[in-house]
Amino acid sequence: MFGRRAAYAKSDEAGAAREERMARLKFELREHIRFLGDFEIMSTEWLRMAESLHQIANVAFMETHLPALESNPLKQVGKKEQGTLWDQEKDELAVRILLEEGKLNLAFRLLHKFKEFQRTEQYNVKVKECSKRFGSDEDAVNDRCRIFEQSVGVLLRFALEHVEALQIIDLPQLIRHIAEVLSHAGRLEKEQKEKAKTKGSDLEKMQESLVLHYLACLALKMEEMDEDRVMDLLNEQNVISLLVDHMAKYSKWYRLDTLEAVCLFFNGVFNSEAYSGEPEKFVGTEELKKQFVTLKGDFIADLVSSHGLRKSEIESLWNALSEFEAEVGPAVIHSIGDIDEKEKAKVKA
Repeated sequence: MFGRRAAYAKSDEAGAAREERMARLKFELREHIRFLGDFEIMSTEWLRMAESLHQIANVAFMETHLPALESNPLKQVGKKEQGTLWDQEKDELAVRILLEEGKLNLAFRLLHKFKEFQRTEQYNVKVKECSKRFGSDEDAVNDRCRIFEQSVGVLLRFALEHVEALQIIDLPQLIRHIAEVLSHAGRLEKEQKEKAKTKGSDLEKMQESLVLHYLACLALKMEEMDEDRVMDLLNEQNVISLLVDHMAKYSKWYRLDTLEAVCLFFNGVFNSEAYSGEPEKFVGTEELKKQFVTLKGDFIADLVSSHGLRKSEIESLWNALSEFEAEVGPAVIHSIGDIDEKEKAKVKA
């Protein structure tokens, strides 16, 4: 009996310790999230906010990558396998508190404002001024800016996987932001080749990659939103054509999960009633159809044949590609690995 009492006592102590850690984590997360504000870029407060966002994003990443629920000691009895942020089994505190504190759109606006500023000539001037003001080198300032972009970008990705977040985000601004990122990605190839020579690419954490996941989130939840409004906004910002052109140039730099996200987005487009009713409104030229067929050859077909993407997951996209091939000719199928090796050879040369 004594042994059993001791075991129960230890179990109670462990449970109490977990609850205490969870309460402390919630408090710290809420404090970090409440600190978010529309500060001047690279001001003292903005740099501190970048570190707060880094802490929040780290927690969000950890929560998303917890072990399977059957081996998760924090599993909460009575919660649904899938549900809202408040009743699902996976307890995503960082995202939930971000929404509870009403800071989702603020976080997104901060990111959008930063990316707009980064594309101006004043950005490098501001970096120099900031490095002088704090007696640091410019690399340290650029690192903090990169941390800001990565942290808020990753946090938004996790948030937008939930329809609750998609329903309250400033959707017109989100789609405009995506279009702007795609439109200004001409610097991408040079930067990625330079990184390939040194410490490698962190593209998957930057907006050039994450906006493709935002689009996949939109497509996967479109039926739970106002589909016609989403499709109209995508059309107004020319997102479909921009993305096709972007992937034709830069698909070789993306990881498999990002390439799959692109396929899921296109599948959502072709699966929509808006496309079924007016296909020429969204894919209205022979040239765009040819580009889609090229993408099938560049990575879509190989994702299905060799990398685990099920054809049933992208049935509407696959059917549309077959129709385009009947009109403009068949795709020339490449291996994603072969293309990757070819580009690596160019870098080495």
